[in-house]
Amino acid sequence: MKTDLLSVLEAACVAGAISLVGCGSDMAKSPGEEAGCPGKGAGCPAVDAGCPGKGAGCPAVDAGCPGKDAGCPATAGTDADAQTPPTGDETAMSAWLAEGDYNAWACESAPHAARSPSPHGINRICSNDALSTHGKGEYPVGAAGVKELYDAAGKKIVGHAVYLKVTKGKGEAWYWFEKTDANGLIANGLGDSGTPKTVCVGCHAGTGSDADHAGHDFVYTQVK
Repeated sequence: MKTDLLSVLEAACVAGAISLVGCGSDMAKSPGEEAGCPGKGAGCPAVDAGCPGKGAGCPAVDAGCPGKDAGCPATAGTDADAQTPPTGDETAMSAWLAEGDYNAWACESAPHAARSPSPHGINRICSNDALSTHGKGEYPVGAAGVKELYDAAGKKIVGHAVYLKVTKGKGEAWYWFEKTDANGLIANGLGDSGTPKTVCVGCHAGTGSDADHAGHDFVYTQVK
């Protein structure tokens, strides 16, 4: 009986040791890159072959596995997100702006004084592809712009204003966001209520009134 128990324990230990040799084990490193997964050409899944990820079962971006379009949720920095600001969540928007993907849009070359009737002071505007390439008439869903807001010297960014067309319609069809270092969150939501309606839509409803910078569909400046 004693011998049988020892045999069982020995077998369990062997089985445990084998399981610890797997990809990503803390006890034994795979022959691939560090102890991580994927390890190229060493028994761990290769890049783009599918591999256990962090958190919700999807690899972190820097893991390289799987690549874009491999079935995992999109992450900030993909082509789609680079063209589309997040909506609703202040933290997500702040993080997206900090990534700076919008700088690859069609952007004005330098900060400039506000154009009437803008209250934003010195600013620089960028238009995404959907907004930049559009002609006359209502902008398509997905059209977006980012306005960098600067200090009085025009040297430091002190806030951002963002607008994104989320459905067909007028001012209420746009998502509006504005946040500055001095005043905090000013607007965050659709233009059908609150400050997005009274502040953002209230001002942008005048598009087309400035002869030098005639806009349309609630956008004053279309950067091409």
